[in-house]
Amino acid sequence: MTLGAVRGQGAGRAARRGLSWPCLALAPFVMAVCAGSCGDVTTDLIVRDGQADLECREDTDCPLERKRCDVDANRCVVCLERSDCPSGQTCSLPSGSCVQDCTAGSTCSGTRPVCDVANGLCRACGADPECGAATPHCELTSGRCVECTSLDDCRGEESLCNTLTGRCVECLTDGHCEEEAERCSSVLGECAVPCSRPGSCPSDDPICDLAIGFCVECSRDVECGPGQSCRSSDCVDVGDSEDSEDSEDSGDSQN
Repeated sequence: MTLGAVRGQGAGRAARRGLSWPCLALAPFVMAVCAGSCGDVTTDLIVRDGQADLECREDTDCPLERKRCDVDANRCVVCLERSDCPSGQTCSLPSGSCVQDCTAGSTCSGTRPVCDVANGLCRACGADPECGAATPHCELTSGRCVECTSLDDCRGEESLCNTLTGRCVECLTDGHCEEEAERCSSVLGECAVPCSRPGSCPSDDPICDLAIGFCVECSRDVECGPGQSCRSSDCVDVGDSEDSEDSEDSGDSQN
């Protein structure tokens, strides 16, 4: 086929697509130019949009949805102080986001168990009086309220302190267990009979909790008697269970 014939076929296809042969001939050059410039423009626009949302030197550099400039971080944020947030919310730093206020009756937990009512944020504990009755001791290294921080904090059957969990326990090793068949369960914090299948447990702890591999009194409420619920693998009266939960929250409500 001659060069003229090839051009003729190309022109025919171009005409059917609404293109002229000269335009088709220039297409590779135009595409190369666009690839070299439009791609950069698009990238530049995307970068600029991101920078408009995040980078700033003052508030006027920021969009309405992130109206405050965190000058130290050189980025736009939703808030820098409580007054930047809607009623009932407060500003959480360094994220610069509005979050729900905590109040005197709120439940703060974990490593921030205390509600700082002044700024509406949960914070770490700083002393024992800031903790509730169920977890009366402040672990200063983590900021959480725990049942114990040393052996002196534990009494009775649960006379040992598991300092990793901050819990008073019956045992820390198998050597603390008196019964030959029992082993120390770190989950239960007590001595119990190991099990691997249902129906293999003694009558006083008849349920094999396969999740932890130990015999327990219960793993669900339905395994307890009338008026009882299952709490920490033990059946307790519903009233006692509710009182226990209320005492755990009292540390937060008193702050």
